[in-house]
Amino acid sequence: MSMSITINHNQIDQVLMVLQQQGKRCSVDEVVGCCSNLTEDQVFLAIN
Repeated sequence: MSMSITINHNQIDQVLMVLQQQGKRCSVDEVVGCCSNLTEDQVFLAIN
């Protein structure tokens, strides 16, 4: 059974904004913590 993960442009922008605000390297877990409305998979997809 395959699982489909979707993300829209607003969610990608949200992740990019968090990354820019961090101003440093940060872990996926840190970004997920700042984007509580997204799953870890969605955050990873946005970064990728």
